[in-house]
Amino acid sequence: MSFDPNWIVATASSISAVGVYVIYKQLKADHERSRREKAVELIQTWAIQLNKKASLARKLVENLNQEQVRAIYDQEQINLDKKHLEMTKGCLTENFYLNRHGVSLGGDESFTLQASDSSEIRWLIVSYLNLLESILVAWHNGIADEEIIENQFQYLVVPEKGQLILEEFRNAAGGTNVYPSISAFALKIQQKKNPSIDGKSKVA
Repeated sequence: MSFDPNWIVATASSISAVGVYVIYKQLKADHERSRREKAVELIQTWAIQLNKKASLARKLVENLNQEQVRAIYDQEQINLDKKHLEMTKGCLTENFYLNRHGVSLGGDESFTLQASDSSEIRWLIVSYLNLLESILVAWHNGIADEEIIENQFQYLVVPEKGQLILEEFRNAAGGTNVYPSISAFALKIQQKKNPSIDGKSKVA
């Protein structure tokens, strides 16, 4: 029987290819596990750092019109409908204007939000958005598992209720230039809920 060096080379190449494939599969599995672990870590960060006042501030601002939101962003005095009073008091400190001065609403249908109170709400919203943006950066860049993040944070995007993660406030702040990952996430969730929406739709 003659010695065939080509057979040895072919066999070695085959074994080498199998080894490379096994290593590739292992690295891919490790990468996916790491991305899932990162997603869970980020969700825990959100749960720990998010506070009640910031959540109430988000709900309040998402229920205001564009002019009122702009006034809060600019830290100006504004009048709000009395239906927003309890939520407003809930997201502010004991220094809330009405409490400080003991103003009686009487039969009025609105109340005044002082500039200092607008400033406090603005700070809560900016802190809320900064925290969320830092989490969604990992989602946007594939560092954290996309599906897990989308499932956990999609509750923030409810188009039928006008809830698009503080869209009007983000517009006032500079839109996609300031919060690019939140903007991309809001669009992605809208597309999942309504496939007819394309990437050119206006989402701040």
